[in-house]
Amino acid sequence: MPSAVSDMVFRALRPQEFEEALTLCRDSILDAEHYNEAQRAAWAGFDRANWLSRLGQQHSGGAFHEHGHLVGLVSWQSRDEAVAWLDLVYVTPPLQRKGVGSALLDAAEQEAQRHGHVQVQTQASLQLQPLLLKRGYTLTEMRCPVVKQQSLSCALMQKVLS
Repeated sequence: MPSAVSDMVFRALRPQEFEEALTLCRDSILDAEHYNEAQRAAWAGFDRANWLSRLGQQHSGGAFHEHGHLVGLVSWQSRDEAVAWLDLVYVTPPLQRKGVGSALLDAAEQEAQRHGHVQVQTQASLQLQPLLLKRGYTLTEMRCPVVKQQSLSCALMQKVLS
């Protein structure tokens, strides 16, 4: 696998790539070091049909290495005229902390601005929060939703787009 963002192609996800995208999400979740095994299993047991639908209805993009293998994805939607909701951000575990997530966020934020949005909001996992904080997002509220009898700490975060 490539180790640099310069080796990647960033583009919209195609419907035939959605299943691969969900496998990437599951792999990333199961590797999330900020959660214990039971929490990861609960989170990774997401409703595939729901997530496939979200990928198809939202602005969904991927990072692909030179052989066309999906290594990261981002998906967002318009919440209202001013606010974009960042729904999914996942990077394959071997390439985490190597710039792929930042590049995906750059693309999503720029696209949101082109659609007239002035702010991005998201509910961020403990795994994603450090990256978002580095990128200028602020933490507005800590949350702890229960998923399949497991509490999953996360945070509501937002960023004003410049």
